[in-house]
Amino acid sequence: MKKLWVIGIVLISTLGVSAQVEFGVKAGVGFSTLSGPSEMRLAYKVGVESYIPLTRQDNWTFNPGLFFAAKGMNFKGFYGKEQIVRANLGTYLDYLEMPLYIAYSLKFDRRMPAGIFFKAGPYIAYGLIGKTQIEVPDFENFRGTFGTNHFAGACDYDRLVRYKETETVTMPPLHRFDAGLGVAVDFVVRHLTMGMECTYGLTPLCADMFLGAHPRNVMCIFNVGYRF
Repeated sequence: MKKLWVIGIVLISTLGVSAQVEFGVKAGVGFSTLSGPSEMRLAYKVGVESYIPLTRQDNWTFNPGLFFAAKGMNFKGFYGKEQIVRANLGTYLDYLEMPLYIAYSLKFDRRMPAGIFFKAGPYIAYGLIGKTQIEVPDFENFRGTFGTNHFAGACDYDRLVRYKETETVTMPPLHRFDAGLGVAVDFVVRHLTMGMECTYGLTPLCADMFLGAHPRNVMCIFNVGYRF
């Protein structure tokens, strides 16, 4: 994992020395989930990115970035030991994420700095912290957060959470390293950008199954940004 991060940073630095690099900031909000029987939850990303020309016409660029990405999922289950009631659970997974996209731009008119960027490529990410929150409406809207960091160890939810009424749930320890593919489109007018990005994890988050599947990160967000 450390080697991949070092290679990415060195590659960005090397290309930046020999090219006219533009930088920008970007933030986005949308939804994320895990592949399998889970539901979407609010997700967001915020960070910086660069545009490194790969051709003299500047229509092909290398578009790496560094973002804080808040992902996760929701699922409905049951809570209790003797008296079992319905519960809503939400897991948030915070990552440091580095997209390594290649972008192709279509410019509307060279006299007007506006155009569309189509992007695609891999991303790598490192898990920082992951926690699960629970809400039990039938227990006077009881709310709480389990103490286990999902990237540090397995979470048995105090043996009180069930996915089905007869089966208790344990989330296996999650791998900190995540990698996948992303596609994006940005509409640029002068310094302002607006766009959409979707990513899908190629690496399972854990070695064991969770909720009957090997979960992978899935996220789709709408974003705005500013290019310097």
